[in-house]
Amino acid sequence: MVKKIVILMLIIGMSQSLQAHCGTCGTGSKSVKSHIKTESKIEKLTKELSLTKEQAIEIEKLLNSKKLEIKSVEEKYQVKINSILNEEQAKTYSEKMENRNNKKCDHSSSKNCCNNS
Repeated sequence: MVKKIVILMLIIGMSQSLQAHCGTCGTGSKSVKSHIKTESKIEKLTKELSLTKEQAIEIEKLLNSKKLEIKSVEEKYQVKINSILNEEQAKTYSEKMENRNNKKCDHSSSKNCCNNS
C-alpha cells in the first residue's frame, strides 16, 4: 500500500512539473507537448465532470481525432498558399513557417518567452 502511494505521488509530481511549462514556446517535441496537453485536458475534465474511465478514453479519442483533422486542414491550406506564391515567395514563406514552428523559448528575453504568451 505504501509503495502504491509513493508511486502515485511520484506520478503526480512529475505531471505537475511537466504542466508548469506552457508548451507554446517551441522547446521540446510537438508530439510530446500535444500529448501532455491532451492528458492535462482529460485530467481536468475527469475531475470537473467526474468522468468514468470509459468516458475519459472516448473523449481522448475525440481530441486526438480533432488534432489530426486540424493538421490535415492546415496542410491543405499550406498547399493552396504555396500555389499562389511565386518560387521565391514560397521559399521565404516556407522558411518563415518552419522558424515559427521551431521557435525556441528564450527565458532570458521577455520578447520570446513562454511566460509572456
